[in-house]
Amino acid sequence: MSRDLNVEEALKILKEFYITDSIQMLSRWIREGSIVASRTDNRKDGWRITIENLYEFIEKKRPGWPRILALYKQDIDELELEPDINEEFNRLATKTETNEEGGKTVENPINENSRELGDENTTLNASTNNYEQEKSIVQSTDLDILKKQVEELKLQQGKIELTSNNSIKEIEQYLKEHQSKIFSEIDQLRQKLTALDQMENQLKKYIDDSISKTKHKKENKTQVNKNQMSLPGVGKEEEWETENQ
Repeated sequence: MSRDLNVEEALKILKEFYITDSIQMLSRWIREGSIVASRTDNRKDGWRITIENLYEFIEKKRPGWPRILALYKQDIDELELEPDINEEFNRLATKTETNEEGGKTVENPINENSRELGDENTTLNASTNNYEQEKSIVQSTDLDILKKQVEELKLQQGKIELTSNNSIKEIEQYLKEHQSKIFSEIDQLRQKLTALDQMENQLKKYIDDSISKTKHKKENKTQVNKNQMSLPGVGKEEEWETENQ
């Protein structure tokens, strides 16, 4: 079931995994998005972090550690709850009695029966040895699994890097092969644009020259007509025809 943590609780867990005990680093990881968190209504608490998101971050920082620590705590709990060990401990702890009449402390008959005590110690040692053997087998198996997972991750990382490098080389080769072609097409476009500019300038000059010539001819014709009108003997009819022309 999901459980929300405040900043202090999250920081305590991070400290257990030897990641950080700095509130500044925790705040920085939250701001960067490395640890998913949400703002709380209470500004004093600051942030709310789910335990799943926190352990996901821990797994990235310390791969395999959450599982190892969980197994370690499980082993400790099993040791504390081991029936044989607890029974022997409680039984030995209640073996001493006080002699009310003499006010002296006397030992229970356990000291008088060394064979019983030896049997109890043998049972206790056997239980402890069995526990140690089982713990060693579990830890060895877990370490083998972790080593295998690390090797698989390294192999996947190598494949990803190889694929990435091959993709980059393919892109570089493609650009190299098509670079000259692209530059050639760009030069051709520039030449066409230059030719169009020249044609535009020539057309503009031709139009300007034509307009200038037409204007000049008209001015010359007007001047000739004026000169003719200034000659003697030219009648009004000729003047009228000249103006209409």
